[in-house]
Amino acid sequence: MSGAGPVFILGLQRGGTNQPLNIFRSHPATYWPQGEFHEPFRPRKFRKNPLTLARQLLRYAPIWLTRGDVLNLDAPPRRERPLRGIAGRALRAGLRDSSRVNRGTVARYKSVLREEGFYTDDLPPDRMVVKVMNYNVGLVPDLMELYPDARLIGIIRDGRGVCEGQMARRAALEQATALYNQFGRWLIDYEAAGLPLRTWRFEDLMAEPWKVSVEMYEFAGLDPKRTEGVLLQDKHRVVEEDRIVGINKIERCYRFSEMAQHMRLDANETSLARLDPRARAEIDSRCAEVLTHFGYLEAKSAAPAPVPGEPERIAGQGRAESEEQQLAERDRLVGSGR
Repeated sequence: MSGAGPVFILGLQRGGTNQPLNIFRSHPATYWPQGEFHEPFRPRKFRKNPLTLARQLLRYAPIWLTRGDVLNLDAPPRRERPLRGIAGRALRAGLRDSSRVNRGTVARYKSVLREEGFYTDDLPPDRMVVKVMNYNVGLVPDLMELYPDARLIGIIRDGRGVCEGQMARRAALEQATALYNQFGRWLIDYEAAGLPLRTWRFEDLMAEPWKVSVEMYEFAGLDPKRTEGVLLQDKHRVVEEDRIVGINKIERCYRFSEMAQHMRLDANETSLARLDPRARAEIDSRCAEVLTHFGYLEAKSAAPAPVPGEPERIAGQGRAESEEQQLAERDRLVGSGR
């Protein structure tokens, strides 16, 4: 057994996080709560199973009553370090309870992989894996204080593709670009501060799925040799009157040597083809700093647009120029020793 902390996958909606999540879920050492990070607590729809709804509300009550609606993934954080004290203890307890309730689902998922002959042992899972999305990524400093042994997996995708996907779901261009900018800058700043984070590009996973999967497993402290394959999802948009109304998901097992058959190398090309040229130019302008940092724009074409409320950064200025600065910045973010 690995015996380390949870794995938090940091990403955006329409940002390519489902494949990494399923890659981690396919490892025999992992288990997970019901849904994404916020879903064991915060109901987005009230028309659901009454028992599930009651459990969510009970888990969220200590957080909501003391800190407000801090798990709203669609709104920027309004409080500094909102998951300290009672709220943090409630979050840990809620994720633990949701994982307990979800044990049957996890067991059925693992049984499919075991029946395929992918697993090399029968050791029980001991590593929680959770997907943290959108503005909830701003809660990472609190999560590192609650789970000091956690590992952070960042997934970034070409911002043009991400924004097109969100705009297809009726997000305004200004909303989509603001979220993409904030997410990208969090990844940059967390890594510069020395947090246990490594970021992979969605496009690199598509191009070399097994290579990147091994890198992610090893970074998270999971032995890649314990499984010989993964259970992945094919996703297809359901469109009515030029509006996306749903997603069809089809699960299929792949040996590592077969993973490339599943990956769509044209995902961004399809999104860009649907994007109006003027909207694409606006996204390039608004998100230039993040797009350039992660290799989606050439440096010479970058014209960074500052995020409201943030000071503009000086091009080429280092964020942590020495080990001492990195440690000081990490202490500031995670509040160690306070």
